[in-house]
Amino acid sequence: MKITGRQMTAMVVAGCAALVLMPVGVNAAVSSFSIADPTHTGSGRKAAVSGGALRVAGNVNTQPTTAWTKSSNMLDSGDPSVSGILVIKELNAGASVRIGTIAANIYGGADGMELNLITKIPDTPGQCTGSGLVVGYPAGLTVPPYDSRSVNFTPMLTVKNTTSGRLCVILYPTAGSGFTSATVTITGS
Repeated sequence: MKITGRQMTAMVVAGCAALVLMPVGVNAAVSSFSIADPTHTGSGRKAAVSGGALRVAGNVNTQPTTAWTKSSNMLDSGDPSVSGILVIKELNAGASVRIGTIAANIYGGADGMELNLITKIPDTPGQCTGSGLVVGYPAGLTVPPYDSRSVNFTPMLTVKNTTSGRLCVILYPTAGSGFTSATVTITGS
């Protein structure tokens, strides 16, 4: 079979067109795709590349997914200067912490205990157990004497530092008039 001049011209034109149009097609394929959020199907959350830059529609969770647990034997004496405080985390500006569960078991004392999750700006950074300005009470848990209670946050409770400085997230016990002891566990990620 012999190739005619007209067929040769058609092949050369097709080859040139392919060379010219290939970079445009590749750029279009690379810059016009979306990454859907498989965890929240139907939410419309997605990421897209536009003009070489990554764009994200919706909120992006940049928190590490490493689970953590804090436990403490807490004592409330009725005197705030002596009572035990469980420091959950000290947050830099813009940072946040996610809390999944607060659980408590009262094992001593005639009174129950109220556990308050408190956010405060410490007077001295790094000293969350010292004095400071309380700015929020995101959650609390009341436990009767010699009883166990827990609260599960679904979705997890996110406490974010919206201040320009450091923010302490602590669990502070208050009880009645006498000494009350409890084992407290907090989990999150």
